[in-house]
Amino acid sequence: MPLADIASDTSYVVRLDRGAAGKVGRVFADERAAVWAFRALVSTYEQPKNRVGPDETIREITLIGPGGQKLESSRIA
Repeated sequence: MPLADIASDTSYVVRLDRGAAGKVGRVFADERAAVWAFRALVSTYEQPKNRVGPDETIREITLIGPGGQKLESSRIA
């Protein structure tokens, strides 16, 4: 889903910055599910062996709350 189409005032978004490939996000209705997904992605992509194909371009994973507030972020080296 394009990030411009996300209703930022009522949802949580886990966003992946894929460098030149652009940014993609997934919308969650509740904070608990969004935090779980954020942490699972961070723990997966912190390991270089899991970054293959298009996923090797991931630069940052961000958890965004209602109103567009940045709650957590992790840079992937």
